Amino acid sequence: MIAIIGIAKPKKKGIDGRLVDFDSVYRSFINPAVGNADMEPVRADEETLNGIIHKPMYERLILCDYAVADLTTQMRMYYMNLVSGTP
Repeated sequence: MIAIIGIAKPKKKGIDGRLVDFDSVYRSFINPAVGNADMEPVRADEETLNGIIHKPMYERLILCDYAVADLTTQMRMYYMNLVSGTP
């Protein structure tokens, strides 16, 4: 099973203004948790072309079993995708 991970990269300010190291959050928490659930974690931001998610990533989103969206930075893209149900 595949779990697509939508998370900011690499360091950004959270909604409280503090700097968050998202690579560390992914490595320390999300990746191990998803792996312990017997799923393969795939970071959405690792499959982009010029900052845009391209066809292979959309295909993975459509076919994935689970998706994890980190909303710490209030990225509008994640909210729109969650509300609309689209990748």
